[in-house]
Amino acid sequence: MAGEPLTTGTVFDVRASERTRPASARITMPVSEFQDAALYGEDVRYEVFNDLVVLCPATSPAERGPNGELEYLLRAYRDHHPLGGILDDTLADQELVTPAGLRRPDRVIWTELGRTPQIEFDPPSIVVEFVSITTVDRRREFETKRNEYGQLGVAEYWILDRFRRMMVVCRGDVVAAVVPEDGTYETPLLPGFSLPFRDLLKYADRYDPPASPDPA
Repeated sequence: MAGEPLTTGTVFDVRASERTRPASARITMPVSEFQDAALYGEDVRYEVFNDLVVLCPATSPAERGPNGELEYLLRAYRDHHPLGGILDDTLADQELVTPAGLRRPDRVIWTELGRTPQIEFDPPSIVVEFVSITTVDRRREFETKRNEYGQLGVAEYWILDRFRRMMVVCRGDVVAAVVPEDGTYETPLLPGFSLPFRDLLKYADRYDPPASPDPA
C-alpha cells in the first residue's frame, strides 16, 4: 500500500503499526490520535471527518494567489480603517476541530474578541474556502463543511468559487448572499470592509484561466 500514489478518495486497509505513514489516506482514526501522529508533510494535507482521515488536494497557485490578496485586503482594513480594530486576526490553512472532525480551511477570521484569539477555544467569526474543481471536493465545501462550520459557531462561511465566478456567503444553514463576478461583498462582522470579488478572481486567473468544473 505504501507504494501507491497519493490520490484523493483512495481507501487503504492499514494496520495499527502503519497508522502514521503519510501514504495511508482514508484510514480510521480519532481526531485526538491524528493530532499526535506524524502524518504531516510539506506536500500533503489531511482532514478528519467522522474519524476517517481524508487526503485533501494540495492548494494550487490559483487558490493561494487570491487567498494572499484577501489577507492583504483584510490587514489593510485592520491597519488603516477607523473601524479596523474589530479584526483580531486572520490565518491561512488553520486547523479547526469541528463536531465531526478536523478541517483545514483556506482562511479563518476572528472579530470582536478584542485580543489575540485562543485558537483551541475561540471559533472564527468567518471561515473562507476556495472551491476545488473536483465534484467530491465541491460537495464537501458546499454541503458538509457548511454544516460543520455552522455547528462550530462560525457566524459566516464564505465559499469563493472561481469556476462558477461567484461567491456564496452562508450563515448557518442559510445562504445569505450570492455575489456575482463583478459584485462586492460587505459584512456587518467587518464594518466598513468592502470585498470586490473581481479582485480575487484576477489573482486566480493569472495562474489558471477560467474553466468548467466537473459536472455535479
